Amino acid sequence: MMRIVSSDQFRTSRWKNGGGLTHEIEKEEDSLGLVWRLSVAEVASDGPFSSFPGLTRILTVIDGAGLDLVHADGTINALPLTPVRFSGALPVEGRLIGEKILNFNAIFDEAKVRISVAVLRSSDDFPSDFEACGQFVLYCIAGEMQIEGQCVAPGDAAFFDTNPNRAIISENACALLVMLQKRS
Repeated sequence: MMRIVSSDQFRTSRWKNGGGLTHEIEKEEDSLGLVWRLSVAEVASDGPFSSFPGLTRILTVIDGAGLDLVHADGTINALPLTPVRFSGALPVEGRLIGEKILNFNAIFDEAKVRISVAVLRSSDDFPSDFEACGQFVLYCIAGEMQIEGQCVAPGDAAFFDTNPNRAIISENACALLVMLQKRS
């Protein structure tokens, strides 16, 4: 079964620290709090990142030149279409490399769920570690994509449980493939 969440269905809110906007695609919570959340954030200026103690982040710049994530022990370079993983509790200041950016975020509790993010282009093979059971999300960055005969437009996300190898990515297209696998 597949379901598409179009960008006009995302829930927009201010960042926890008030410094920007997040467009929440979807999230799962349990009685103890957030299990996982997928979102797209608009970063228009330098500033501190919101803290998510006990959670892990995978951030992927999907539009713009990138972002340096400066912390006490150094800098994490978040360059375009390069997923970077770091602790949600890490005190980070974002410094834009150029103008504003958009980034895709996966924020999750590693004790409850395993999440992997990979960049896909039309010529790419699907990552071999994504063949495990779980839920998949294909976030279309650019171009045209089809899954099970349904079109996924740029800015939309498709959630599905079947093998992601059934997705058709047109030439010059780009997407993020996210695997969510519950831990037992």
